[in-house]
Amino acid sequence: MVRLLLEAGARPDTAGPDGQTPLAVAAQYGLVEITRLLIGAKADVDKPGTRFETPLVKAIRARQYGVAEMLVQAGADPLAGDATGQTAEDVARTVDDPRFLALLALE
Repeated sequence: MVRLLLEAGARPDTAGPDGQTPLAVAAQYGLVEITRLLIGAKADVDKPGTRFETPLVKAIRARQYGVAEMLVQAGADPLAGDATGQTAEDVARTVDDPRFLALLALE
């Protein structure tokens, strides 16, 4: 469905009524293929969703390593802050998974 919508001209950064972007939702739920499609369609990898969390922050908070890795490879900014000022680096330090620290080169 996402592929069809993008092919029909849907803009990948359009937020829903709740402020969520498609990439933020895909990141939070670990939807790897949808993340790949949205990045390929030039979605802004740093555009925040709800609570001003970037897709990378959402992916790390939800422990979605595969998506977080794709976002970093696509140029996501680990220093972009959310509504509370927490960055992806800050969230990675609180998640009990050393892969995220290594991904952001914090180890």
